[in-house]
Amino acid sequence: MGKMKKYLAVLLIIVMCLFVSSCSNKTEVQTKMQKATQNTQNAETEHETETPTKATKAPTEKPTPAPTEKPTQAKKEENWKKLYINKLNSLDKEQVQGFCLVQIDDNDIPELYAESVSHMVNSHLYWMYNEKLCEYSMFYEGLSYIEHENLFMNSGGFQGCCFDEVLSIECSTTNQIAHGDYVLAELAGFESYEWNGIEMSQSEYENAKNLVFDTSSATKPNTLYSYSDICKQITEW
Repeated sequence: MGKMKKYLAVLLIIVMCLFVSSCSNKTEVQTKMQKATQNTQNAETEHETETPTKATKAPTEKPTPAPTEKPTQAKKEENWKKLYINKLNSLDKEQVQGFCLVQIDDNDIPELYAESVSHMVNSHLYWMYNEKLCEYSMFYEGLSYIEHENLFMNSGGFQGCCFDEVLSIECSTTNQIAHGDYVLAELAGFESYEWNGIEMSQSEYENAKNLVFDTSSATKPNTLYSYSDICKQITEW
């Protein structure tokens, strides 16, 4: 009986040792599994938190618009010269006895005068305004002007009936400042003078005209040039 108890005690001790060993191994396995699970979770967390860096596009620069080219002084000069020469080319040379450049207004571009061959054909005065050619018809040999004061006179007549018209250049047209009419006794058989609609004597007429247009300071285009010469003057201006 005593031996049986001993055997039972030894068996119990063996069973307890096996149980303790088994529990120890199980704990180690669980610990390893927990560590592996934790590592996996950490790896997934790190993968999720690492946001992929997107390639940022370099800011695209808007194309700079080409600068609008403003007309230069040189281009303006070339323009009026071209227009004057084009006008000369369009004229009937048989109806023009000559040309000249005059300076009526105070800008840097001269006016072009084309003198007709007779009183049966109009003479013409040309000038520039806003890059365009402007024109005024005049009587044969009728132009006189005061340089750089923007005053000129168109004078003419036929068979003793004459006129004087004082004008200025206003943009693309002309402005009439004063007007006079007179009749020469030696041609018409009687004499009459009228300035701005008012009848007066010859001396009064001349005084009234000179108050507006000083004839002593006026210039007439006495020297006229050929087509080739005037083209050269225009080009070299």
